Amino acid sequence: MKNISQNKTTSKRPKQGIKKNSSLTKRSNFFIVGIGASAGGLEALKELFENTPPDSGMAFIIVQHLDPTHKSLLSELISEHTQMKVSEIKDGMIVKPNCIYIIPPNKDLRIFHGSLQLIKPTELRSKRRTIDSFFHSLAEDQKEKAIGIILSGTGTEGTLGLKDIKAEGGITIVQDLQSAQFKGMPQNAIIAKAADFILSPAKMSEQLIKYVVKVGKNNNAPQLLVTPPTNLLNKIYLLIRNQTGYDFSNYKTNTIMRRIAKRTALNHIDKLEDYIVFLQNNPNEIEKLYKDFLIGVTAFFRDKDVFLNLEKTAIPYLLKTNSEKQEIRVWVCACSTGEEAYSLAMLFKEALEKNKQYTKVIIFASDIDKEAIEFARNGIYPESALANVSAERLSSHFISTEKGFQFKKEIREMIVFAHHNVIKDPPFSKMDLITCRNLLIYLTGELQKRIIPLFHYSLNNNGLLLLGTSESIGDSADSFTVFDPKIKIYKKKIDTAMR
Repeated sequence: MKNISQNKTTSKRPKQGIKKNSSLTKRSNFFIVGIGASAGGLEALKELFENTPPDSGMAFIIVQHLDPTHKSLLSELISEHTQMKVSEIKDGMIVKPNCIYIIPPNKDLRIFHGSLQLIKPTELRSKRRTIDSFFHSLAEDQKEKAIGIILSGTGTEGTLGLKDIKAEGGITIVQDLQSAQFKGMPQNAIIAKAADFILSPAKMSEQLIKYVVKVGKNNNAPQLLVTPPTNLLNKIYLLIRNQTGYDFSNYKTNTIMRRIAKRTALNHIDKLEDYIVFLQNNPNEIEKLYKDFLIGVTAFFRDKDVFLNLEKTAIPYLLKTNSEKQEIRVWVCACSTGEEAYSLAMLFKEALEKNKQYTKVIIFASDIDKEAIEFARNGIYPESALANVSAERLSSHFISTEKGFQFKKEIREMIVFAHHNVIKDPPFSKMDLITCRNLLIYLTGELQKRIIPLFHYSLNNNGLLLLGTSESIGDSADSFTVFDPKIKIYKKKIDTAMR
């Protein structure tokens, strides 16, 4: 890939006439902007920073594809186009507002409690996901204070990381294709619907500042605190239920309010009452809010250790214990766009082929998002979604099409995708494995207490339940034993009662 720091440019100072935003620098809890760029990115970075005031109150961290054998000149080149302090990152640096930080060559980058951690790469250069990895850590560390930007570049990097930022309540911006010298990275993000805004670099700063100022005002407004008046929140729930049929009143209030705060800021609205009126007059905004509530945190083989343990322990256990009936039934609850269901299908198929064993595997994958289910049912994914799929699996399980990579028929036929609401619809039954990762953490404790017994009912004796790493079976501990404590797999205790 082309090293953007090796491009040459003429010296040019920031444009005059930009008003300072000194009020933003007083914020102690500032926004951190991660910027992913590759070939053609230098021109975009110049344009972005020429239009960004030096006291915006934000910090900017540039992660790019660099030649590991050459010294980067990007710090010097960017310094010519901004009055902000520009630094090449040193291990352990604390991020400060109104500064620009640039990743050095041959390093991966993470952020932890606001400090920048340089990591020696362990994978081949062609397999590294430097931008995605940093965006993922930025989302985890900064939550709704994270902002992700993808600029010009070849390949598919950045899309998965942008999705992580959106899932945590941050915003994402992608360079428009007309201004991008190389369209690969921005185009993949746009196709994957990972962008809140699609803008030229010259217009990004204006949008960023509008958003930061609006969030600052909203955070100081009583109506937009984590615990708003119940009647106002109920009006929003009612509007969404009337249009979509889904009731979010059992979701955790702080999760809901982060999503609402983001939407109000994006629409430049200060008060919750005004946002309710806006929703009443704009059905499209109700749909967008609904989609924000449903952001699926998913990817193929997401959480590497989880799938390694499934492959080594859970799947062999299931194949052995179900060998006589020659059928395994799996329920992937809250499957979103299907990546987890297909990941399991690949693992089961590979294990069956390795053992030269015939066992029918049926995977029921369900979600309340009809659009996500329809996407999953087609089994076609863009290249950007396949970062965690090995070349061997890509060759074995996919065929290349004009629209992307499609799973082969034998994999697609293992999965039944269904529109299903786990809260109110009858559960699937006689399951040998249920996976439900990162749904329960968004639900109130009362609703969690209803769902875990439902899963217990759905499982066969000695069936397995896989939860997310931040979730547990809570008050249902007497109904399960721990099968794998590392990745939160539980085994149903033998139930002698009749079904």
